Amino acid sequence: MNRALLLLASLISLTPSVADAYCGAVTGLAPNIASPSGISLPPNGGIVVGAFSADGPLPKGDPAVQPSWRIKRGEVRTPPTIETLAPGLVVYKSAASTGRIDLEDGTKQMRAWVLATNRARPVLAAPGVKRAELSIGPGFTAIEVELTSAAPADAIAIILTDRQGTARSWWLSRRGSLHQHAFVQNKCAVVPNGSVLSQVGDEIQFVWVDSAGRLSPASSPVSLGGKPTVPPSP
Repeated sequence: MNRALLLLASLISLTPSVADAYCGAVTGLAPNIASPSGISLPPNGGIVVGAFSADGPLPKGDPAVQPSWRIKRGEVRTPPTIETLAPGLVVYKSAASTGRIDLEDGTKQMRAWVLATNRARPVLAAPGVKRAELSIGPGFTAIEVELTSAAPADAIAIILTDRQGTARSWWLSRRGSLHQHAFVQNKCAVVPNGSVLSQVGDEIQFVWVDSAGRLSPASSPVSLGGKPTVPPSP
């Protein structure tokens, strides 16, 4: 699935795997590739996989983590090293430093491929954040982020963390835009287990994820603005 379709799919997906009690059905989650194929992979990079909306039941655990998936080099298949970046966002890594690397699912279908290299590439600079605001409308909740400069071309996602650096939520980035989302949920949708909806007044930070799954330094902390959420009536 290309990145444009992933963004469209994610707009109807992602908070913990629970949904509104009045919804007759909920959207499930399934793993899909979040980073581009065919890139030159720097050392310590990998293939980014996210949990995106899909028809089907709600899975247990993190759908982005697939123990049956394998790294293929030639005819040799080996388990990848899987590192979690945020709830529902992980990077699959290989020990190989050169050559083509394929990521296959449990049915041996290729899901993505990259060319491993030993050429270093700097990580992205920290996001410059002007403001962040919790926005709640009929059937829709989002955290909107306004940047001081446009998102870099190599940024594929933005992660929201607390002051201690613990990831709470993420969203696919809008390249070249000053405006980003760091959390989105529609009424009858779910987000990955472990996701946290930050509240007005929370001190939060933001981190870029580049196309190789590497993290930028964190932004300066900001206080989340917006109108406080109102607890539902008993």
